[in-house]
Amino acid sequence: MNARDLFRAQLALEGLRFDADGHIERWRDMPGESGLPPRVVAVDFGAEQVVYFGSSIDRDLEESILSLPTKALLTGAPEVLDILSAQQLVDGRDESWTYTVSHDMVLPVCPLVKKLAADDELRRGPDVGDRDVNRGDVFAVIVDGVAVSEALSVREDGTSAEVWVHTDPRHRRRGYARQAASAWLRSVAGRRLIPFYSHERDNVASRSLAEALRIRLVYTLSAYE
Repeated sequence: MNARDLFRAQLALEGLRFDADGHIERWRDMPGESGLPPRVVAVDFGAEQVVYFGSSIDRDLEESILSLPTKALLTGAPEVLDILSAQQLVDGRDESWTYTVSHDMVLPVCPLVKKLAADDELRRGPDVGDRDVNRGDVFAVIVDGVAVSEALSVREDGTSAEVWVHTDPRHRRRGYARQAASAWLRSVAGRRLIPFYSHERDNVASRSLAEALRIRLVYTLSAYE
């Protein structure tokens, strides 16, 4: 898949798709995702930068935004915010990075990781019960009989899956998140699904995890709600 196809696949995980006019529309609610899509989405695929619009945006406003450099949209330049704010169309801007696994990537086997079923007694790690996550398998690092780091699908469909990773604060900086996430990636790729990992731009810990996993950055985006 090329970068644009991967972007479409990741949108689908959020219950979004392109309508007949090429605008992003919501066609179903997904865990943690509901309501209207972002009004403006600027995506940097590396080789190209593209601007997409939500299906509810005013067409005159769309033309005004397209008159601006795409870089301005990607960086949240003041002129972009001025145009959107004047129309009372900006509640916020989110900047995120999305990764996947390269076809030739060899993921290590991690002996500390155990695959847990939904009813496994060890599946009691911090915060998992508070998350609206897929109730499938959990890949957990077990220390002294306790799941201290976990990776599982926050969203999944017949094409793709997106990982959520959490490590107990008392057990961080030991490589446990990398081991749990690597096991999840192996499992998802083995089921012939596209694995995605995303994080907000300023999340240093998540970015460090992506670097440790050596996964491939597919695109960065700025979404204006």
